[in-house]
Amino acid sequence: MAGAAALAAAALLPACGGSEPEAPAPVEPAENERTGRPLRPVLASKLAEFGVEARTGEELARELRSNEGLLAADRDPATPEAVGATDAAQPDEASAPPPVEEPALDPELVEMCDGLAAMVARDPRQLRLARADVENLAEDMVPVLVAALSDEARSADELRVLADLAAAAPDARLARTIGRLAAEHEEPWLRRHAAWSLLPHASAEGADGVVPLLVWRLKYERDPEAPVWIAAALAAFKSYAGLSPLFDRTGRAAGDPVGDAARGQLASIVAASGAADASALWSDWTSGSAGRDDGASPALRGELWRFVADLSGEHFQLRGVDDARYVLSRLGPWAGRELAEALEDEDPYVRLHVAQCLERMGRRGLHATASLAAALDDRDDAVAGAAAEALVAVAGPDALQPLLDRLDRKPPHEVRVALVRALGRVPEVAPLDRLQEVFEGASAIVDLRLAAAEGLVRGGRAEAVLPWLPEALVDRFGDPAGAEALAEVWLRDAGNAPPLQALRQGWTALAPPAAVIHTAEQVKERRAARAELLRTFVAS
Repeated sequence: MAGAAALAAAALLPACGGSEPEAPAPVEPAENERTGRPLRPVLASKLAEFGVEARTGEELARELRSNEGLLAADRDPATPEAVGATDAAQPDEASAPPPVEEPALDPELVEMCDGLAAMVARDPRQLRLARADVENLAEDMVPVLVAALSDEARSADELRVLADLAAAAPDARLARTIGRLAAEHEEPWLRRHAAWSLLPHASAEGADGVVPLLVWRLKYERDPEAPVWIAAALAAFKSYAGLSPLFDRTGRAAGDPVGDAARGQLASIVAASGAADASALWSDWTSGSAGRDDGASPALRGELWRFVADLSGEHFQLRGVDDARYVLSRLGPWAGRELAEALEDEDPYVRLHVAQCLERMGRRGLHATASLAAALDDRDDAVAGAAAEALVAVAGPDALQPLLDRLDRKPPHEVRVALVRALGRVPEVAPLDRLQEVFEGASAIVDLRLAAAEGLVRGGRAEAVLPWLPEALVDRFGDPAGAEALAEVWLRDAGNAPPLQALRQGWTALAPPAAVIHTAEQVKERRAARAELLRTFVAS
């Protein structure tokens, strides 16, 4: 921004009667050491390696207008954005790629498939015999079943029977097709059934490519029971991304169908995982010791890179970025290796969002530790700052030395603030003396001082910060919102001595009522009153 302002000022000089100065050669300030690191077109090479096509910007824009992340039944067909939006956004026929001709299906097998489905629909007791016929011709029946399950004209009941038949022929192609039903069909009960129907396909090579689609569905699923079966399907593929919504549903009363299903599936998942109990499985998942680590198929890795491509500046769309971040941050430990490579992509949007995804992954992103440490020298300050905070989440105490080393190399200001904030969050070994030194030496640099203050409060040295907080709460040139949030962090963990209880009660009484948003003037008055409370407490 400063460079842009300087260029604009120089451009105005001739109009003001002055002579145009000779443009100086750009020089990086000595106190702003920036080593950088080589970048390369990682994304393009990975998409080519796995034969995956990135979603185009036009496609994402079309989804944003016509889908909005919801099922068709959830959209209001009366809105202009929904009516005809998909058709209006279609690319010109001249620019569309030629359609890929699928091999013709054997008419006899098509007739056989339809006959078996009709037989089972009339009498479900015939399912075992029908599956035996499918199993005997599994290799030839798979494309027929895929075509039948992809037929949008078929009723939900027909699709259910076909998914049941498909269990006799585990295959990655069928897993993808049934996965789309679990993620996109309008009937909630069919989404539930489709997710359950994926379990027999978990052993098929490449069937794990359906995992990102199932994780994506968790973000938008409104049916209370569907996440139970999505969690079960994910667990069959050694992904425990569905545990959190599953836990939420186990709290329902006994006799509640959703609660009973959730408790039953959670018990099955824990037993299959070998964990001692549900808490241990959750701990293992969040720490990166549970879940698929190095056995991801090319299909699954390709789907990861398709979502990474959604982060690219080439077709930046808010919903696409948000969906990609949601999915990528919930993948298993294996994904850390792939995202480590993405941190070297030449697109700064990819690097920034990938770093933020790794921060959300926490210890599951451990394989990206070295790449995050290298990214502290990224040529983009925002990326380097995001890498600093991600490194702490991923590497824990092992993040300390890389952060200190980068801080000692005089980074740009934005990166310095992020490094100091990250140092305060390093568990167990946060360098409190260094943070206090920064805090005391940054009296005129509000954001740097606040970053150091956060670490001191978290590390148990709030006494060094408290005398400054009342001033920070009312400093109109500072960050009153950040200071207020920091004060609340301290109050939450400060203990229950009588003076603290009184301060906490007074502080809470000044909060805005529920569902009420204060005006700017009210916010200012609230912070001033809270500053006075805090000032009185510190003085007592």
